[in-house]
Amino acid sequence: MRARACLLLLGLAGAAAGACASTKCEGDLDVVGAGCQASFDGTEAGLPACTASGVAQSAQRCGDLFALSHSDYAGITCYYDVSSHELVGARELADAAVLCGDSTTKDAGRTPSGSCSTIAQRTCP
Repeated sequence: MRARACLLLLGLAGAAAGACASTKCEGDLDVVGAGCQASFDGTEAGLPACTASGVAQSAQRCGDLFALSHSDYAGITCYYDVSSHELVGARELADAAVLCGDSTTKDAGRTPSGSCSTIAQRTCP
């Protein structure tokens, strides 16, 4: 329905094109990554201590980034540089389109553009 409305607007006025442009939901790393630890070495031993039962934790390699995820219905993924192990990015995930008005994800800093491979994973007891 939204695409149809955008096409109609584009047909009526060229200036309306900006209203239909898709924008990426982005935020500040200090805010989106507030729950991230400052560094992560990409190892199973480096996974943070469990704070809640049933929470899934996953470490992945995504090119030049390590991804550290904590999730239940909604969660956050923290991204670390593989060389320095420092926090460089974060992605917030919501189970409904509530971020930036109509998105289920919000990115900050560096996030991967390609695929990731799992290094370690566990479900907290």
